[in-house]
Amino acid sequence: MPTRRTILASVAVAGLGALVLSGKSDDLLRAAGIDPVPEVRATDQEFVSNAIAENQMLLAVATTLNATFAHKILVQQIIDLGGNAQENANENPPETLAAFQTELLATSKRRRKDALDATSMQLAQTLASLGAGLAQLGNLEREEL
Repeated sequence: MPTRRTILASVAVAGLGALVLSGKSDDLLRAAGIDPVPEVRATDQEFVSNAIAENQMLLAVATTLNATFAHKILVQQIIDLGGNAQENANENPPETLAAFQTELLATSKRRRKDALDATSMQLAQTLASLGAGLAQLGNLEREEL
């Protein structure tokens, strides 16, 4: 017959296991006054890396097409994401402002999809904001780019 200590220990272990599996362990730590350090998920880091790389490709196109306003916005977005404002060449870059705007809108849709798939709420908000900014650029009059 199990002792009281064995039963209590089993219940404690089962309770901790349920707490961790339910995803509420961070809430419990915060309630105890401990600030948990979030782990970066690989998928979220991939979303950020993809956003930086695609914006760097868009930046190269903006430079080529002399789209100065788009250039300023793209540089700021890249820096805000933690990247370097360097231009990465695209294999088939858009050659006209109309094609550039189409690419901006397509990239915006990818960022919005990434926002829905992101694990971190803050990253989801960042990606959604990034997508909105790209959509606004894509919908500007060509002379404004």
